[in-house]
Amino acid sequence: MLDRHAHYVRNILNFHCFTERPDKFPVNASSFGCGVKLSWQPPPRKGCPVTRYTIHYRKSTLSGKGNTTWQTKYMEAYHHNQQLYQLWLECSQAYDIIVLGWNERGHNDIDHDSMVTVTTESGKHLLSLEKDNSLSILLTTPQGNISRYHDPL
Repeated sequence: MLDRHAHYVRNILNFHCFTERPDKFPVNASSFGCGVKLSWQPPPRKGCPVTRYTIHYRKSTLSGKGNTTWQTKYMEAYHHNQQLYQLWLECSQAYDIIVLGWNERGHNDIDHDSMVTVTTESGKHLLSLEKDNSLSILLTTPQGNISRYHDPL
């Protein structure tokens, strides 16, 4: 009897999550040069924290000319507060983006509201690795304006 009880307790302790998959969460997307800045608040933990995110993106199909193949980026959930990510994409393009939160039970549900569409700015971008190992991104617009974005690696 004691062995059966110990086996039952051991099985419970090996299973870390007692709740369901993460809840849906809103994603904020804004164009940033030829890229897109993404931010979101992780869903409530409910006893089973989000351990990673997948960011899915494609050229938007709203115009009828987009791509139905999704590209995926993987991101570990390092912080339990706001998450940030930046995608470097093509200039002057509309993109559909979906962010999924994953825990031990799976990912949040996907519906029509899960996808955001954002258009990147026009221009061309150039990447430059600086002496301090930071990354500089130069965006030149058709009007000749130059914007410099500096990102530490």
